[in-house]
Amino acid sequence: MLVGKLQSFELPDWVLKWTIDFLTNRQHRVKLPDGVLSDWSFVPAGVPEGTKLGPWLYILMINNVNADNTCLWKYVDDITACETFTKGSVSNMQAVINEIHDQSKDFRFTLNEDKYKEMMIQFAKAKTHCCPLTVH
Repeated sequence: MLVGKLQSFELPDWVLKWTIDFLTNRQHRVKLPDGVLSDWSFVPAGVPEGTKLGPWLYILMINNVNADNTCLWKYVDDITACETFTKGSVSNMQAVINEIHDQSKDFRFTLNEDKYKEMMIQFAKAKTHCCPLTVH
């Protein structure tokens, strides 16, 4: 999927081949104290953490994620959604979260529910109550 997206940008052939080579046939092992090493194991998918290329490739993967009637900010490995609604109206944010979650399945990445946060800012004297948001 990522390679297809890279190809759509009409990158030079050598850049595409270099990136594919960077992402395929990777191995890793674990180093324990006292120099003890595990056996090498192949990594079937993903982008190595801590690389300069990783955030760029992630942005390419989530670039197509969109949600109707809301603002989305995408940066490195985060997506932030924002909506403004008036007193007496109903928040659409749960539908937005559900839509982003569905798209994440389509684009084959997962949302980290442990890092999910919600924030509501109100300027009215009488506070509006909204149901807690969930990521399924």
